[in-house]
Amino acid sequence: GGGIGGAIKGIPTLARLCLSGCGLGGGLDPHSAADVLGRILMHHAALRELDLSSNYLGDYGAEMISRGVFAGRGKGCALEQLNLSNNRISGAGARHLCLCVKHNTSLISLDLSYNHFTPEGSAALLTSLVGNDALHTLSLNWNRLGEVGGVALGSLLQANKSLTRLDVSNCAIQGCIPDPSSSSSSQSKKGVPPAWVPGPATTAIAEGLARNQSLKILKMEWNPLSNGVPLIRDALLDMKSSPLFSLENCSFDPFGGGVGGSRVEEANPTGHYRFDLSLDSHRERLKPLLELGMKGRGENWRNERVDGVRFAFPQEGPWEVPSQGTLEFDFVQLDVVDEQEAAMADEDHARLLKEMSKVMSSSGKVLLLRQALAMQPMTGDQAFATVYGLQRDAEREEALVSLFARTVDKEIAVQKILLTCFPRARIPRLQHRLGVANVIDASRPNGAYHFHLRKRSDWDALQRLNKVVSEGKHVNCRWENVTVSNGSWPAEDLPPPAAEEAEGDGEREGE
Repeated sequence: GGGIGGAIKGIPTLARLCLSGCGLGGGLDPHSAADVLGRILMHHAALRELDLSSNYLGDYGAEMISRGVFAGRGKGCALEQLNLSNNRISGAGARHLCLCVKHNTSLISLDLSYNHFTPEGSAALLTSLVGNDALHTLSLNWNRLGEVGGVALGSLLQANKSLTRLDVSNCAIQGCIPDPSSSSSSQSKKGVPPAWVPGPATTAIAEGLARNQSLKILKMEWNPLSNGVPLIRDALLDMKSSPLFSLENCSFDPFGGGVGGSRVEEANPTGHYRFDLSLDSHRERLKPLLELGMKGRGENWRNERVDGVRFAFPQEGPWEVPSQGTLEFDFVQLDVVDEQEAAMADEDHARLLKEMSKVMSSSGKVLLLRQALAMQPMTGDQAFATVYGLQRDAEREEALVSLFARTVDKEIAVQKILLTCFPRARIPRLQHRLGVANVIDASRPNGAYHFHLRKRSDWDALQRLNKVVSEGKHVNCRWENVTVSNGSWPAEDLPPPAAEEAEGDGEREGE
């Protein structure tokens, strides 16, 4: 500690100091290093940036640093950036830091991530920042805010006018509480998850965002917000500052209800599903998909598995649903858009694209899209513009799956989207989820295919492609690397209809 102090004292113009990972708090006398750092902050007027991350300074270190920053104000010291991440600072240390941030007028960036703040300590720190008009960036990710910290965060957002970047990811901000009007205990006994409503933290944060005019970036990933997500998301979308935000991995049930992957949107049911067949609530949600499966003779169920074991939804008659196990499958709505249903207006589509552009997470973008499609379908041009405007292949894939049954002139739109928005190597993934017959890239037939031959549509698609091969309309058009689940398959022959699956590469060279 003393060596550092002496070295820095000899450089009066030092403006940036990085001591990350130097073990300052892990020596025989950890208090010595903290005392020296406190004195540096009191007297070194030129210092503007200080990185003390990963030094395990603890609560005493936080106290000395806070005192140093506070005392240095009257001596011309004006520290602007302070990084205390990963320093084992607990709730007591968070309270010590209140002195540093409450009256400071120079600090613009404060990183306190990966510490051990308690909800009460976090709440105290956030409350001390309410009147601060200098801080622009605050990182509290990987601390505990809980409900009391979430409420304090809402108050900060409502009153603070300087904060532009805020990271509270993985802070255990609880979003929901049991609905007082529902009999949760009786529902749980029947396997029905209790009803939950947005709690005090979620409500306070949403209200704070509604009154905030400065925030530009908000990261809230990995908080158990559950049903509170829509409330916060809507508040963010209504903000005049149009902040970028991420609420990824927040919309799950943190209380064991396990509803993720089992919700069915009747207006747009195409998607991937996962049901716990031992839960009455999941079996109830499954019913409309069972009815659609029987109407579609199993063609709209894809990749069906129970506990990982493959099966085929029957073409005739109902399927006897097991009483236990995990059912997982892809569902494809094959019906076309009703002619009586008006497509989305162009101005509404433009507004949707603008809202999606504000969301940083892929899941958040797709969530907005699915909600919009549940109300109105899109024209082919709108569908193309939506997928084309996304940057990641995974986002584009989920968008196309969401749009598949909610697009007017779907066949033309899908071909345009496939050719323009997806590399050929990505097409098999889409065929796997939506069916080969629905996602044949007519402009680029060469590539890998996987057929489930108990699906009539897959069998028909295989025959169509085999006809292209046999007629020789394309130079050097042939099958290669063909296999079936029950043995080998000569490249020149079609597999027998009894074969369950077939895969291979259809290759075209020349024109």
